[in-house]
Amino acid sequence: MEEKPRHAFNSPGLERLATTNVETEASTPATPALETPDGTMPAWLLPDKVYDVLYWIVTTVLPDLAILVASIGYGVHWQPTSVVVLVISAVDAFLGGIMGISKLHAKLKAKSNSS
Repeated sequence: MEEKPRHAFNSPGLERLATTNVETEASTPATPALETPDGTMPAWLLPDKVYDVLYWIVTTVLPDLAILVASIGYGVHWQPTSVVVLVISAVDAFLGGIMGISKLHAKLKAKSNSS
C-alpha cells in the first residue's frame, strides 16, 4: 500500500496544480522546481515536527491572539489595536504560505517516488 505524505493535499485544485506536467519546447518533462539535482529534499524544507508546530501556531495561536488583542484593545480604547491585529494576521498568512509550499513539495516528492 502506498504511504501518503504526512501533510497531503486536501484541495483538489491544488492537487491538479501539483500534478500538472509542464513541458519545455524540447518536449522533455520538467522537474519539480523545489527538487535538488540529486533528487534530495532541499535543506530549507519544513520537517514534520516543525510543520506540526507551525500548523498549531497558524491554526490556533495566532488567530486567537488576534481576537484577544482586538477584544481587549478596543475595549480599553488602545489606539494601535487595528495595526497590531493586522500585523498578527499578516504573520499568520505568511506562515500559512510557508506551510503551503512545504505541502506542495511533499506532494511532488511523493508523486516522483511512486513513479
